[in-house]
Amino acid sequence: MELIRAAKQMTNFVVPFSFGEEYDGKGFEKLVGEAHWEEMKTSPRENLLEHIDVLVRLDPKKETPKETIGRNYRLSQQGRRFYGLAKNESASYTYTYQDQRKGSFTFSIPTIRLFLFETGIGFVVYQMEYQDKIPVFDVADHLYHQKNFAKGYGHIYYQPNLVDSVYDYLEEKGMHVDKTVVRPRMKYGKTPGGILREFQEIDSSLYDSRIRQEEVEGLAERVISVELGEMTRKLVNFLTPTSYFHEFMRNGEAFPSYALVYSGLTLEPEFLEKGNEAERLAYLQTCLFRLRRSFKESYQPCERDLRLEDSAEVYQAFENSYWGFSLEGMVNLTYLVKDEKTNHFLQGNYYGNLEQSYFYLYIIALHQRYALLHLSKQATLLPHSIHDMMKDKGHSMDRLRERIAYFNLRSTFKHVSNITHQDRVYEGIHQSLQIDDLMDKIESEVDSLGSLVNLQKEVRHKKSERVYVGLSTVFVVISTISALWPLFNEFWVLPYQNEAFLGTSVGIILLGLFVIVGREWMVKE
Repeated sequence: MELIRAAKQMTNFVVPFSFGEEYDGKGFEKLVGEAHWEEMKTSPRENLLEHIDVLVRLDPKKETPKETIGRNYRLSQQGRRFYGLAKNESASYTYTYQDQRKGSFTFSIPTIRLFLFETGIGFVVYQMEYQDKIPVFDVADHLYHQKNFAKGYGHIYYQPNLVDSVYDYLEEKGMHVDKTVVRPRMKYGKTPGGILREFQEIDSSLYDSRIRQEEVEGLAERVISVELGEMTRKLVNFLTPTSYFHEFMRNGEAFPSYALVYSGLTLEPEFLEKGNEAERLAYLQTCLFRLRRSFKESYQPCERDLRLEDSAEVYQAFENSYWGFSLEGMVNLTYLVKDEKTNHFLQGNYYGNLEQSYFYLYIIALHQRYALLHLSKQATLLPHSIHDMMKDKGHSMDRLRERIAYFNLRSTFKHVSNITHQDRVYEGIHQSLQIDDLMDKIESEVDSLGSLVNLQKEVRHKKSERVYVGLSTVFVVISTISALWPLFNEFWVLPYQNEAFLGTSVGIILLGLFVIVGREWMVKE
């Protein structure tokens, strides 16, 4: 089939992680300070159930709602520079890959967001935009390369703003530049010559001896390299990350190895004019598979994976709208039709819904999956024997059971919307992320924990019984001796009663020993 281009597209790369910093602790105080994050206030999302809508939303009218389970932040402009990115949100970046084909492509990073949940699970989200009218399968290739942070992937390059580079260069030389004076003028342009002339004219005695023509020209050629895995680590380092779930090791440190992909793409209207119906269907099948899995072109899927009907990974919401789900990510694929109103909606408000409501549902579902994985991992770290449990006194087990119960009450959801197709999209996400299977596993682990707790209690009970038997035996012996002592003194002085008394005493002692041994045997049984 002929080349098909995207009329509109959007992409979010999602990096999950767990953190050790206490939720709302001191690390959170650094978020809007030295870490340069801005907490986002959002309006109600349309059609979502009320208790779902407020899960991650700082309501302007209600600063600290008890029903929220998470918070949402956006990296500030100052933060972009602090972490090594271009300050301008529309700045162009270049990604170069070194596989068999070798190539590069450009894109922008309009926003970087951070979702944090009370369970200790977080997500860094990179929103990326490619060039207009990009070929659809080029998008699929870009997704494959950009989601991989390990194995030499994940390096992006950009040329910083020349004026900012000059500022930074002068400050490195120990001279502070008043940007409020220089930047508004720039009447000679932002070329090396224009910038140099601007600085010289403002104060030649101050600037002329500090920077030369060749220095400015050198800064104009400056290229900055950023590794996404390393930058992600820096973005969340103040939260004490404990795992990236998908990670690789370098010099003894863990880095995220790849991201999940959430994307939306609308095919150009010419799609309906190319090929016959069978060819268009085959194109949709291949396109939907590659975008939802973010696989490279060399991967050849089987017929089952390409199927659009009766597939757990595909939901057709409308005639020209398909959703694809997988563990690697999800996609909404649409195509324009011969209806101006429909096309206007698909290229306008619809993408706002993809970014606000549907992506929010994806984050809610991802939180459930990774929180359950995190809890399962914690379960494996519990004491491995009754002896170790006795030492721990069951505290670790009790805390884990409390976390599981609390998570089940506050963070698990089957239904999220008053709109049928929206709820079905969430159902598809929920199923593809295997949340029910993970929940069954954690419930099985809870049952096992209950059995271990009961066994631990039984061991403690038997131990207590032994102590009780020992103490009661000592008490019986002492009481018996105390009771017999006066009789011993009385009967011992009468010779004809000595044998009877001794026989009785020996009999009582033997009976006492029999009782002691019998009680010990019963306790052991």
